[in-house]
Amino acid sequence: MRRFIIIISAVLVAVAACSDGITAPNCERCDEMQVITDRPEYRPGSTIAFTISNRTTQLLRYDWCSVGLASRGNGDDFPPATYSPARRCGIGADIDEVLEHLVLIQPGESLRDSVTISGAANQSWYRVMIWLLDENGVPQPGNPVVSNTFDVYPGANSTVTR
Repeated sequence: MRRFIIIISAVLVAVAACSDGITAPNCERCDEMQVITDRPEYRPGSTIAFTISNRTTQLLRYDWCSVGLASRGNGDDFPPATYSPARRCGIGADIDEVLEHLVLIQPGESLRDSVTISGAANQSWYRVMIWLLDENGVPQPGNPVVSNTFDVYPGANSTVTR
C-alpha cells in the first residue's frame, strides 16, 4: 500500500510539472470571449501580457480604455468590478475617447494586449478585466470578462521579467 501511495504521488508531481499552471477563466461571458495571460505568476512591476479570443460568430467590441486588473487582496473573493474608462485613457475620459479606442475583434480572431501592474502591488491573486461594449459604446450586460487568475508576488519565478 505504501509503495502504491508513493507511485501515485510521483505521478501527480509529474503531471503538475507538465502543466503550465494557467487556470481557466471563470465569468458570465467567458464562453464568448476568452482572456488568458502568458504566465501563472508575475512580479510586482511586471507587464501582464494576455491573449483575447473571440469565441463567437459575431463581432465583439472591447473598451481598451477600461482594461484593468482586479486583486483578491486578503479575501476569498474578488470585489465587484466597476467600469472606468479612466484606467487607461485618463481622468475625464468620455464616450468619444472610448469610441476612439474601441477594439473590434472579428469572429474567431485573437489579439494580444498587456497591462502593467504597479511595482508596489500587494502579493495576491489577480485577474485582467475587459469590458464588452455595444456599437454605441455602452457596456453590455454580463461584464466584465475576466482572465484566468494569476499570482503576483516578489519571489515569482526568476524568468519573469519586468
